[in-house]
Amino acid sequence: MLSGRSVLTFDGNTVDYYNSGEFWVVWSETIGIQVRQLPDHASNGFPVIKEIAIGGSSWQGHRLIVANDWTTWDGNQILTAFPSTFQTDLVQATYTSAGPLLEAKYAGKFLHVVHLSLPDGVTVQVNRWREEALAGNRIDVQVTMSPQPHQDGHCGNFNGHPGDDAKAWVRARMGGFGVLMSELLFFGPKTPISRDMDDCPEHKARSAMEKCKKKTRASPSLECLFNMCFNVTGGSRRLLTTDIVLV
Repeated sequence: MLSGRSVLTFDGNTVDYYNSGEFWVVWSETIGIQVRQLPDHASNGFPVIKEIAIGGSSWQGHRLIVANDWTTWDGNQILTAFPSTFQTDLVQATYTSAGPLLEAKYAGKFLHVVHLSLPDGVTVQVNRWREEALAGNRIDVQVTMSPQPHQDGHCGNFNGHPGDDAKAWVRARMGGFGVLMSELLFFGPKTPISRDMDDCPEHKARSAMEKCKKKTRASPSLECLFNMCFNVTGGSRRLLTTDIVLV
């Protein structure tokens, strides 16, 4: 499950990713799922999931993209009414108010849910939050599937060992700068990726989060987290490195 910056991997590890950009959450020989993460007015500087894109080797070049307020199949708008349905030989999609709540803090809120049934038994649920000031303009995502050949990404390699789903391991296997431009499923340019908060070791990031919560007595900001993690003084956030990479 993917909610905000947090990922619950298939093997049960919870990992926080702090960089904006486009990333593989599932990469395999059969299906590929990418997310686009950017901050918004309600996220206090942290990236949240704005769009999810799906394709794969067996999709013959087709691609499905779900955002907060639109869905496209090969660039054409679908699911434009609420509720509505859409179906091809690869995808069965429904847009409805029914479905599990993916974040407990939004209990009682009216749901806008996109359900996707895909080849190889893969299902995807996308909960849209566009009418709640608290949630901002974002989506939460749940992917249900069986392990696929050579699978990897932010959701882990699905090998039954949660330890190697840790961020450092995933970044070592997948790289730290997101989806290659040549493999981008999203429309528009690739977001420049900075080697930034995701260079902070996970134990230090957790400690920094607790310190920021105590310091601000409110929802901590990404700036506070960065400064705590890298011992930046003077209240001004800086990049750990100047590398901004498009690959």
